[in-house]
Amino acid sequence: MLSRFVFLLLLFLVSCEQKNSSTDFISVGTFNIAWLGDGVDDMIVRSESDYGRIASVLLDCDLDIIAVQEIENSDALEKVVSRMPGYSFVLSDFHSDQRLGFIYRSNIQNVECKDY
Repeated sequence: MLSRFVFLLLLFLVSCEQKNSSTDFISVGTFNIAWLGDGVDDMIVRSESDYGRIASVLLDCDLDIIAVQEIENSDALEKVVSRMPGYSFVLSDFHSDQRLGFIYRSNIQNVECKDY
């Protein structure tokens, strides 16, 4: 799983270009959200305020790209990213109970992101 994550991260980084940047670098981090679910039959039940606290922690990191792990589906990740103004996300298409994804600043254009 780790080698697949590293490859997916490398593919994402190679496939991105930053627009309107005043710096020559991007900051990248990773966060395992531990069974982030969409509110339906979740392994870990979370309240709406839990989603807000997760978003707050991620915003406090002030990163350009955040690799995230253990995401149930796009609805689950949307519950966090909708509370992060200026950020978008992509999620792997890999059919599993837990997926990998990236949350990234909206000024970074995602050209292509695929699972391998």
